[in-house]
Amino acid sequence: MKFFMCSACGEGAALLHDIQLEGNEVELYIKDPEYRRVWDGLGLPKVEKPEPPEGAVVIFDFSGMGKLAAELRSAGYAVVGGSEIADRLEQDRMFGLDFAEKAGIKVPLTANFNEFSVKEVQDFIAEYEPDKRWAFKPSGKSLPCFLTYCSNDAEDLLCWVKYVEKNYGKDIESFVLQEFVEGVCVSSEAWCDGFRFVRPFNHTVEVKASMNSNLGPSTGCSGNLVWLEHDDSCRIIQEGIARIERAIVDAGHVGPVDANCVVNEKGCYFLEWTCRFGFSALPTFSKMIVGGVGKLFSDVARGQGGALQLEDKFGSAVKLSIPPYPVEPEKQKDAQKVTPNIGIPIRGIPEGTEKNFYFYEIELDQDDPDLLVHSAGTGVIADVIGLDDDPAEAFEKPYEILEQLIIPNKQYRTDLDSVLSEMYEQVKEQERLASGKFVEVWE
Repeated sequence: MKFFMCSACGEGAALLHDIQLEGNEVELYIKDPEYRRVWDGLGLPKVEKPEPPEGAVVIFDFSGMGKLAAELRSAGYAVVGGSEIADRLEQDRMFGLDFAEKAGIKVPLTANFNEFSVKEVQDFIAEYEPDKRWAFKPSGKSLPCFLTYCSNDAEDLLCWVKYVEKNYGKDIESFVLQEFVEGVCVSSEAWCDGFRFVRPFNHTVEVKASMNSNLGPSTGCSGNLVWLEHDDSCRIIQEGIARIERAIVDAGHVGPVDANCVVNEKGCYFLEWTCRFGFSALPTFSKMIVGGVGKLFSDVARGQGGALQLEDKFGSAVKLSIPPYPVEPEKQKDAQKVTPNIGIPIRGIPEGTEKNFYFYEIELDQDDPDLLVHSAGTGVIADVIGLDDDPAEAFEKPYEILEQLIIPNKQYRTDLDSVLSEMYEQVKEQERLASGKFVEVWE
């Protein structure tokens, strides 16, 4: 089979490489010119334009090109991972919140601000108790992850908003303030083949803070734990992702859709959608696929999903990086000024552990074709992944591998086994606290 990937910065290259190793023909298009050297020398054919060959399965690893995805579908291509509804759900926070509410999913108190105004924020939060906690969530192009912030109280929020206005105000197109809801954060994902949600669902718990004990700036993901959900009557599924099945099918989305929620004894509260590949959830999920990665993507893209063939284990991922990450300069030249990292050697990979890696910003050294090095980028090298029947023990292999790697200034969290296994137990406890009647799942 033929596969063509449209990628933002090459994040999906490792997935495409797995599909290539299964004997398929592949091509990779990377939209951002500054990242087009990733995976150089490693055998992935690259093209300069998003023009797939005839008959190819087209994979989008990011949101933002939904119009192109729709055009390709109209032209007869099997497409997975991109759609116009996916773009809008992720890029327009209020649309996404309204989408959830219309489906009957609980949503925390949320206020939308189309212009950056500290005074408007001050006036809004003055109506509530001063110790009330709010999450600040901005929207705009190339905003760093750490700008999303959960305040300790009203005074803390105002201090943060003033800082953001001074340093990033011109880059923020809009933002929301969302009531902080106590509970455990969990994402629930379904794969849609254009006709239905293909079972089983899967759940993810993740940590974003870059340092142990949830200290340091937030990242996209510092580590996660993924597991399958075979029970459609699961409280989190019934109160969340299952309620949008009809709407997603009717909107024409094919691929993953993820509802990020907070769950407590009162119910499941929606936070945001991820209608694209989640990094690092997708890399972890991909290692659970049996029977061929390419076959799964082809079947879903062609509306022939059936039951997903997956290994029923806990999947873990530990983010491996080097400086300047988690600092994420918009331009590569700025990243190299902060901490030059192009060409940093990646050595010490234990024999037989290649399948435990999902690589991002890598290439072969131009002077030494046997040496793997960091390519252009902010310093994200790989997710190191493990599978096990126990959530904590799923991290044993990744940590064993990480200790052996020889990479200058390597960095990763060392407490994910305890932190994420505890979060998993909290999720299971909330599932047991179900109360009331659920809306019937659409078949």
